[in-house]
Amino acid sequence: MQTMEKEIISHFQSHDYVPAVLGGLLISSSISTNLFFKGRKTSVSNWIYDMIKLQNFYPKFVFLLGMIWVSTFLKVFYSQKLDLFEKPATNTENLTIIGYIVSGFLLGLGSKLAGGDDTEHALAGIPRLSKRSFTNFLFVTVASLGTATFNSYFGFTHKLSMGGGETTYFQMLKNKLTPKILNPVKPDIDHTLFSNTIQAPLFYATTALVIMLYLHDTFFRNKTYDFEVSLISGILFGAGCIVGGLTNREKVLQGLSLNSQFDSSLLILTATTIITNFIMWNVILNVSKKPIFSENYDLPRDDKVDLKLIIGSILFGVAVGISGFCVGPSIVSFTVYFPRIAVYLLIFLSGQFLGDIMFEEKTRTDVKQTIEKKVE
Repeated sequence: MQTMEKEIISHFQSHDYVPAVLGGLLISSSISTNLFFKGRKTSVSNWIYDMIKLQNFYPKFVFLLGMIWVSTFLKVFYSQKLDLFEKPATNTENLTIIGYIVSGFLLGLGSKLAGGDDTEHALAGIPRLSKRSFTNFLFVTVASLGTATFNSYFGFTHKLSMGGGETTYFQMLKNKLTPKILNPVKPDIDHTLFSNTIQAPLFYATTALVIMLYLHDTFFRNKTYDFEVSLISGILFGAGCIVGGLTNREKVLQGLSLNSQFDSSLLILTATTIITNFIMWNVILNVSKKPIFSENYDLPRDDKVDLKLIIGSILFGVAVGISGFCVGPSIVSFTVYFPRIAVYLLIFLSGQFLGDIMFEEKTRTDVKQTIEKKVE
């Protein structure tokens, strides 16, 4: 058994395309599981925001719990063997805090304007041949490639090596006549020790929570199978993000930067997920008249392409091109790259909230009524 495990690990480490394909298959399995059993699409960004508003909280919470549980499990038992995670300091060393803030805000605002993130469009919409999703994918791809490539050369939100130190692009312009006397920027605090220390307790805590929720679901709730489907799909999704390298921010940026360091594994992972989903979704929707544990399929019917979708897609692509993080991988990475990733997600939610206030009449009305009550 140990010999087989070593051979698998050796093969895994020696070929970038193997984890990319496996990651794509796992993510696709997660999205197809939600569709086949509960008839629902997967939209991580919308689900997080819905949870904050306490809308259909339980299955979405369990899905996110599955993502975090598998992250702690792999971190505790397989992180060293498979080199699945960057060191926290490596993950943050060449992205300024301004980069985190700008990226998080644009990601939230863009996903709200576009009606969802890549799970909503590229991974679930394209298999349905949705015009909205094809449009979103096109503009997100162009914006993310352009931003990441530009940033890799000029570093507006990244740090660049200059002589004996590191600097941002703005500092480089300011000191362009004497770049060699730049003072080295103090490295970010290495949170590796903190991260490694909390992973085991978090794993046991999340495992205990999973068991408690399962027992509660079994004995005190109607058997809707929300828990089982949500947990399994969350675990599959989180494992796919980790194995495929989506939690490795620099790897993602190398897959988006058109330069000598271009990494094709991101392209392989994306193609694997979309193609597999296309096959699985068409089989499920054509063969099964209704989901296994639900009465009907709950899929978007609006396929209108408008300016809001295009602007949101561009903003989302710029955000990913700056940080290399999408919504799902940032949730999976929460415990590993804490606390910066917590700041990132809070800013992301503020961007979604602003987009909600700007473009949703019901939200504006609710906020107005709340303010008027407090004034009275």
